[in-house]
Amino acid sequence: MDNIQIVNKIKANQVTLVFIIIGLFFAYNVVKLQQRNLQNLKIEIEMEQQRNTILNEIAEREKRLSALRKALKERKTDINLGETLRNLAKANSIRIVELGQEEAPVVVASGIIVSIPYQLVVSCKSYHDLGEFISAIERNKDILFIKDISVRREDNKEEWLKAYIKLVHLLPKE
Repeated sequence: MDNIQIVNKIKANQVTLVFIIIGLFFAYNVVKLQQRNLQNLKIEIEMEQQRNTILNEIAEREKRLSALRKALKERKTDINLGETLRNLAKANSIRIVELGQEEAPVVVASGIIVSIPYQLVVSCKSYHDLGEFISAIERNKDILFIKDISVRREDNKEEWLKAYIKLVHLLPKE
């Protein structure tokens, strides 16, 4: 081979080498770009999974709220709390001394329920009678909750107990 052929072969190899280097450079950049896109997609998938989890929690809470709404609609809304408590007291040998609304009603549970706090003062002869009365209140179909209770001996009658009970009555908002 003469020198010109050798120089032409070297030039051809150099041109091929330059094309290979340029091709590698482009391939590297394409892979790098795809890796960034893949990372962004993973982040988007994670965010969507978090959104789905939150949406599932919201849906579950909506179901519970719907069940509560349905239960409240099925109940009679014209409940006479005083009569209910008098009947429970009579059945458990309790004397109601005082029943009064403690403070203004509060709207709760997404605006569908009204919570009405009451102060109830009762007197009875034994802790057993008082316990039965409290148990009857809690078992009652009306939605009543005992928030606080304080028991002491009645001032003028040593054998009688006096209980101060804070009740919460839940009603559907009209």
